[in-house]
Amino acid sequence: MPPSSVPLEIKSHIRKIVSASNSSFFWAMYLQPERKRDAIFTLYAFRRVVDDMVDSTLPSKAKHASLKRWEKRIQGIFNKGKTDHPISVALNYYVKECNFQQADFMNFLQGMKMDIEGETHLPTLKTLENYCQLTNGSMSNLALNILGVKSARNQELSQALGTAFQFTNILRDIYQDMQEGRFYMPREILEDAGVLFDTPEDVAKHPKFGKACSLLSYKAKQHFQQAENILADIQSSEARPIIGMMNIYRSNLKCIEKHGWTHRGKAPKLSTIKKLWKTAHGYFWHSYKKTG
Repeated sequence: MPPSSVPLEIKSHIRKIVSASNSSFFWAMYLQPERKRDAIFTLYAFRRVVDDMVDSTLPSKAKHASLKRWEKRIQGIFNKGKTDHPISVALNYYVKECNFQQADFMNFLQGMKMDIEGETHLPTLKTLENYCQLTNGSMSNLALNILGVKSARNQELSQALGTAFQFTNILRDIYQDMQEGRFYMPREILEDAGVLFDTPEDVAKHPKFGKACSLLSYKAKQHFQQAENILADIQSSEARPIIGMMNIYRSNLKCIEKHGWTHRGKAPKLSTIKKLWKTAHGYFWHSYKKTG
């Protein structure tokens, strides 16, 4: 018996969220077979809606209340209760089929709570890595379930990818985040670069700030390499979309480095054509050759 389908009006709502986001992952998601595409679009929409709420100008009390509602929705999905949001209704269709684990959703929401409470503002490296694993790592784990990647190293792969992606995002959005009151640069990285700081504004003006960014970029590259080595061990054709996503983010990082760390304008991004090319390369021409 084929799996039941998400109502068309909910699918349409989700696709509008995904299309409006201009995600680097769009083509890697879009090129999936329809059922997997719909599932990963739903997962992405969940992350986008919650993340946008946390980054909004709502008061902290309202943000905490929204997270509580999402916690109840997720609990409802896994405990056969009622859920009141189109995205959580859609997620409910994929729980068994994709072997979703409630802990991954709850970990993601816990990471979002860290953002609201300011734990990720000038954090320690350990705190930042924990945040990356709770947020991007959890989402990567759920995405692997959707794609059907089955390996004893899935958790390790999710953590490596989640950290690499988040470090790249931090470097891409560093000035925009600063304007909105967020600053994710780890204290140890700043200290190793010789950057003394009182406020994020002081950090960004420091002559050695570029060195700090280069140190964080180096750590991102280490995590990308770790993920590539794990993928070489897994050698699963189902992992090709993950390779496409990784190709895009590695190229994003190179683009940011080439543009320079001290840019204060709009963060540089890959063109749609380049994103599609990097995705296709992951699908059709990637060689599972272990390096490093």
